[in-house]
Amino acid sequence: MIADRVRVGGQSVLTDKVISHIPLLVDQLHASIPLGAVLRVYDSSSSVDPFVPVLTITNDSIRLKRDFLLPWVTTLLSGTQIG
Repeated sequence: MIADRVRVGGQSVLTDKVISHIPLLVDQLHASIPLGAVLRVYDSSSSVDPFVPVLTITNDSIRLKRDFLLPWVTTLLSGTQIG
């Protein structure tokens, strides 16, 4: 989180600026899916538990690591063809 980064001496970033970059990040992730044999996606939104597995994509499958999908994950997976 931004507040955690600032608390340990890092530079602050406006929340709106971070939010505005999310669609670009999702587009870049979506474009990278066919380029690798395995793509692992993590949720790093928590400073307490920053590397929570969300899903793994291989050439022929998507394995969800959670019982629910975050909105950005749904966007990432929309139109994704596996196999």
